[in-house]
Amino acid sequence: MISVAALLVIIFLLCARLQRRFEQVLPAVVLGTMLLLTLLAMAGQLALADVFTVAACAAVLLWALWGVLRRRQTPVDLASSLWQYGVTPGLLLFAALAVFYWFAAAPMTVWWRDDLAHWGLQVKSIWYAGGLVPGAASLNPRYGDYPPGVQVLQWLTMHAQGAWSEQALYFTLFLLYAVFLLPLVTRLRWRRAWLLPLLFAGFVALPTWGNVLSYVFLGVDTALSLCFGYVLLLIWRHRRGDRLSLAAIALGLCGLFLIKQIGALLLGFAAVLYLLRRADTLRRSLPVLLAPVVVVGGWFLYCGAMGLSGFNTGGAGGSVTAILQGAYALPENAAGVLPALLNALCVRYVGDITLHTAAPLGLPLILWLTAFPLAALALGWRRAIPMVQAKLCALYLAGMTLAYLLVMYLSFFTTFYYETAVYTGAQAGNMVLLIERYMAPLILGQLMLLLALPLGAGQAGALPRQTPVTLAVLTLAALLMVVGTNWAVMGDMLLPERYVQSERAAGSEATVRDQEMWGEALDGLTGARVLIDLPTTSDYTKEIVYSFAPAKFFQQTPENSESVDVLTRYLLHNDIGYLVCLDDTSALAEAAAPLAGEDGLYSYTLYAVEVDGDTVTLTEA
Repeated sequence: MISVAALLVIIFLLCARLQRRFEQVLPAVVLGTMLLLTLLAMAGQLALADVFTVAACAAVLLWALWGVLRRRQTPVDLASSLWQYGVTPGLLLFAALAVFYWFAAAPMTVWWRDDLAHWGLQVKSIWYAGGLVPGAASLNPRYGDYPPGVQVLQWLTMHAQGAWSEQALYFTLFLLYAVFLLPLVTRLRWRRAWLLPLLFAGFVALPTWGNVLSYVFLGVDTALSLCFGYVLLLIWRHRRGDRLSLAAIALGLCGLFLIKQIGALLLGFAAVLYLLRRADTLRRSLPVLLAPVVVVGGWFLYCGAMGLSGFNTGGAGGSVTAILQGAYALPENAAGVLPALLNALCVRYVGDITLHTAAPLGLPLILWLTAFPLAALALGWRRAIPMVQAKLCALYLAGMTLAYLLVMYLSFFTTFYYETAVYTGAQAGNMVLLIERYMAPLILGQLMLLLALPLGAGQAGALPRQTPVTLAVLTLAALLMVVGTNWAVMGDMLLPERYVQSERAAGSEATVRDQEMWGEALDGLTGARVLIDLPTTSDYTKEIVYSFAPAKFFQQTPENSESVDVLTRYLLHNDIGYLVCLDDTSALAEAAAPLAGEDGLYSYTLYAVEVDGDTVTLTEA
């Protein structure tokens, strides 16, 4: 709780000292905290988070006091600035969203395979290890090189609570949506506070409109998308010489990568907008644009040193190497990638993950991606912004969409090389679900940039008088967004009384622990390494690994269960301390039986591996 309290003090002190509104300061501080906690996690020293945040709070406090003395202000002046810039309608909106998300997340559990394999598992690993772990100790090497930007913030929430909490995982993720959306109401004044209920509903609904999975599981695609929109908004609004804006842009660019690796592509798009806008002088721009380069380079150097790798990164690297060596071959069903991708742009996902719910009108993504550049031109035609800026924005949006789609298409020949068959042909429905997530940065990011245009024009007094035609178009656009939002899935996820009625409310960990009683012996153990007779193709392994983390599980393969001698060497070489079999007839059970002695080997029983020189015996743990 100390770190969170210190961060809140920092936010309000910066509001008063810099005379910037809460909505402007909050995202920058959150992104700075994400960067700090990531560095501490890389060093395995998250336990020092309280020390660093308190030290930062003290430094900001001294800086604020020095500013008061230098300007010969009184404490009353400081309090007046704090009230004016810190206590805003945006603060009230954020507080209301925080309360809502806290109660909405109360019954939520980790259940989906991606959460079990990474998004929830990584936080669990960080929680118990106090930071990131080397590749040899990674609980899921397939995602070892994924940056932990959101996960360290989830760790911070649980650190404030003092206990592991799946509620905190969802709450932190959802609240991060609000953090990045909040700058949209920077210019909202108290005389228009009557808009807050409408804005509250809009802030809750917008993530689902852009990505139907936003409230369904712990994937960070929506957080990445809204961070992208936040950065684009900052760049468009930036005024030369505004140092806080430059710092926020730099932190936002770094945050894009820290949230997810694909953020490297998005920060490239954002940098292009920065250059097209000629946002600032070269001297002030270089640190802003070089900061994310340092973060990206530093992360991959760290991964190399720690032995962290990932399936997607490895697939992309392997494909590029094969191309350079002239040994590349097209993936399976390569001809089906383009039709599946085009189909995914023209239909919306409806399936089991979203409880078979759908929006009242499932408007295709291609409609919005086409409409956004036209909307920018319309703003110029209506003289809400200069036509030169409108054309620049329209060309930028269209070019970014085409470039992003090209990258998505090529990714199936590199990053997703071995998974192409899963997204094409008879399984093209999987492509719809993938595109729903992966196109969210374009949908939400471009929308936030478009919203920034008329808001900025309104501040400058450039908005013309609204004609009936203009009002009709705006009303139609708003209506299309409303009917294009899956309100049913929002209700099923965000209303606790409806969430608890679904099968997923039980949660994977509770279900697994009820069935696998042997796992209780692993509780409280540090560095436990367990061999289990589940094959590498088993999805149930993901549930086992998550449920009994931080224990590291090794799976049965022909190479480690061929005979008792082979098994013995494998146990010794990998320093495995425990063994469990869920099937009496598995290859591992047959190979391990002689090591259990006269009593024999029983399924659903955890055995400790006892080593005496080159001799191994199994005893009940």
